[in-house]
Amino acid sequence: MKVGALLQTYNTLLKFSGMKLRPIVVVLIFYSIPLSGYAQYTDEIGKSSQALIARADSLMENFQFEKALSLLQQADSVDKEILLRLGQCNYRLGASGGAIGPFEQVLNLDSANATALNHLGQLYGRDGEFSKALSCFVKLIRLDSGNAYYFKQAGSMAMRLNQVHRAQQFYTQALRFNARDTESSVALANTFM
Repeated sequence: MKVGALLQTYNTLLKFSGMKLRPIVVVLIFYSIPLSGYAQYTDEIGKSSQALIARADSLMENFQFEKALSLLQQADSVDKEILLRLGQCNYRLGASGGAIGPFEQVLNLDSANATALNHLGQLYGRDGEFSKALSCFVKLIRLDSGNAYYFKQAGSMAMRLNQVHRAQQFYTQALRFNARDTESSVALANTFM
């Protein structure tokens, strides 16, 4: 049995069994691999996208973004989930330049990815690209029109572009969702000064 097919069989058994395989099944799987293929098999498990993502998520949960970034950069292939985590690690490490590229690539694959849009909006805003930032938050509002945070951020970017009337509309909408949001209240009041 080829290593890839064996790995697929193992993953299928895990998926459908809903429980951990008993040691005897794992032993049977390992004994069916010729010894020369064992290293390749363990490499495939170690570098599989899901395993890599799981390890990176664990590191990120423990605020070990540099280690997670290093791990993700070793991926054999890069998919949307790996790109998203590369962007998040760079974002958390304050590396705007390293975060923007992966987030933009995520949006090329999935234009409705809220995490990438939100982070890009924030990064563009920090970098003074207020028009791009506003565009991200407007897209987020289209995806989730009940999120006051997106309206507040859109209002902030509109103000930086001197679009006062538009900012007032965004802040007003944010306050409709959360009337006690003092940040939006103050920002709205400042638009009239």
